[in-house]
Amino acid sequence: MIMSEQLPLLFQVGQLVEARSFIQGYRGAWFRCEIKDVARDEGQIRYHVRYYDYNADGLQWLNLHEVPLISKDYKEAKRELMLRPQFPPIYRESKLPDTDTILDVALVVDGCWSVWDMVDWWEEGCYWCGTITKILGEDTAELTLFTCF
Repeated sequence: MIMSEQLPLLFQVGQLVEARSFIQGYRGAWFRCEIKDVARDEGQIRYHVRYYDYNADGLQWLNLHEVPLISKDYKEAKRELMLRPQFPPIYRESKLPDTDTILDVALVVDGCWSVWDMVDWWEEGCYWCGTITKILGEDTAELTLFTCF
């Protein structure tokens, strides 16, 4: 049995996932997409994805792990995770809809956000990962975004 046949499939065709970008201006951002096909190539699993919020020339093949193209020493650079499961919908406990209408997993926030909480922020058609550095209001905060490199 060759190595690529031993690799488990982490995601399935039709599954909704999020894909990381290394494109300048969007480095570290996560985009919503759907897996359209899966292939095994040279010991790696590759996923053919279609983006929902980002027009990347239609479909694109992604390895589960990739090395950032801007790394100074490509051979020494760490491989970064490129796909993750889609986040479940998030509800504040005070604004939770009728639970009979929620058919899948949901995240319920009970309480307030605090400084140093890690968050995913939806902006410009993608998720940005960061840490809350200052609470500005009930639903407003200042963030420091994570960088990939």
